[in-house]
Amino acid sequence: MDQPDRILDGNLETLGLQATLKMLALGGHTGVLSVESGQERMRISLQSGNIVSLEEPGSPAPDLIEVFRLLRRLGTMTRADISQLRQQTGNNPLMVMSRLEQYGLISAGEVQQRVEFGIIACICRAIRWERGRFEFQKDLSPFHALARFRPLNVDHALLEALRLADER
Repeated sequence: MDQPDRILDGNLETLGLQATLKMLALGGHTGVLSVESGQERMRISLQSGNIVSLEEPGSPAPDLIEVFRLLRRLGTMTRADISQLRQQTGNNPLMVMSRLEQYGLISAGEVQQRVEFGIIACICRAIRWERGRFEFQKDLSPFHALARFRPLNVDHALLEALRLADER
């Protein structure tokens, strides 16, 4: 069954994630690149060839509230405040960071930096996928939750992901 908005699909064995992302970036495409390898999945939203968001369906989200608590970054928040924060944000890392920014516990720059690092770390893992499939659907509306974050240049993300992979 053909999908009219799908403009690219294939096997990772033929065209890897790095080459696919680079090609979409050079073309200045907007849409969602879905990649899967075994049980692992990833969706990368691109806008004008830049990464605006990345999600890993089915992967557990990190407990950022606990991370910030252990780093003693929650300031004077009480247990009740932390419980309320959990209820308001669920386990959505972007919602947690946005709320902590609203409380003045982290800066907008730190939120941007953590979002970028999360994207780069995911790409670092996925670059090593040798088997699997990918599909790019154009003009799907990118994730609106990330509209306020600065888009990430694909070349920068790939270089940083390769650097991380090399350090491992």
